[in-house]
Amino acid sequence: MPPLHGPLGTASVPPSDLLLLLPLPVLVWGADELWRAWRREYLAPAARGAGSP
Repeated sequence: MPPLHGPLGTASVPPSDLLLLLPLPVLVWGADELWRAWRREYLAPAARGAGSP
């Protein structure tokens, strides 16, 4: 809120800084997919084999 910039000693974020935020959702999604793939690869086989006779 621009009227509070003065009393709070803040400033607006420049558009160039906002552009840096654009790839972040893709990076977070990719990291989550890698984590899920790792869990499927290494944790699921152990869980499946634990109940077999």
